[in-house]
Amino acid sequence: MAEILIIDDDQGLTQLLGDYLVGQGYTTRSAYDGHEGLRALFERKPALILLDINMPNRNGIETLTRIREVSEVP
Repeated sequence: MAEILIIDDDQGLTQLLGDYLVGQGYTTRSAYDGHEGLRALFERKPALILLDINMPNRNGIETLTRIREVSEVP
C-alpha cells in the first residue's frame, strides 16, 4: 500500500488527518518539521507528501525546494 508522508507542525491536525487516511486504507507517517520530514523522505520514499507551509525550523517552501532537488514525489 502507498505511504503518505504528512509534514506539519500541528500535531493534532496531523493525527486527525493520519487517522482518516489510515481508515481509507493508506499507510501514513508523520513529521513535525521540515528537517524531520526530509529524513522521513530519504528513509521511506513515500508515494505522496502533504506539506504545511508555515512551520518552525525549516518552513514548507524551504522543505519543498529541497524535496524537488532529490525527488519528484507529488
